[in-house]
Amino acid sequence: MEQTSKPKTPKPIPEHDRVKHELTGPLVFQCLKCKVIVGDSFAWVTADRDLNSISLYAKPHNVRVGTELLWSKEGIDVGSTYMLMYCDGCNNILGKVWRTTPRKLDYLRDLYTINLDGITIYALGAYIDPNTTPSDVHTLPSARMQQVTINKLQDMVLLLHQRLSAMECNTGQQQQNLDSGSIGSSYESLNQNIHNGNRNMNQKPNYRF
Repeated sequence: MEQTSKPKTPKPIPEHDRVKHELTGPLVFQCLKCKVIVGDSFAWVTADRDLNSISLYAKPHNVRVGTELLWSKEGIDVGSTYMLMYCDGCNNILGKVWRTTPRKLDYLRDLYTINLDGITIYALGAYIDPNTTPSDVHTLPSARMQQVTINKLQDMVLLLHQRLSAMECNTGQQQQNLDSGSIGSSYESLNQNIHNGNRNMNQKPNYRF
């Protein structure tokens, strides 16, 4: 009697496999215990399935590297030396920084390798349903259009500045001319008064007795 085979339900992909094969957007790595951000995919270098880890080329701010150099006595990295990495928030061990490695792990040397069992991974935009579209899309101007607008404003400001400078120059010239005219008329009036006074003094008095 033939047994009908039941359809197999696909097993969920392990988290480290998802990281390795479905890295389609920015990822944020958080400490499993205290949820402090301990890295992101912008410093991503590689992921290793056998080590269940990801490696970053830069040390995050919330991660501390120990000072003690340890020696691996078993496992895939046997014979290598490394330093442990700790979360600054809760002192949880996050991973290793290998200083010496077997030849097959040379690509991990001096990288910041985080164990996936000690972190949670959040993909930016993961909560958005790809089948939905926004009802109101605001079109933002491109960088080129913004630069064109800025150039127009600069030209307008320069033109206004030139006009104001010309107006100030003309106003100053007119004021100077007015001041010069008033000073000249004052001198003429003073000279006329002096001349009239001298003429009166030269006239002889006409006395009658």
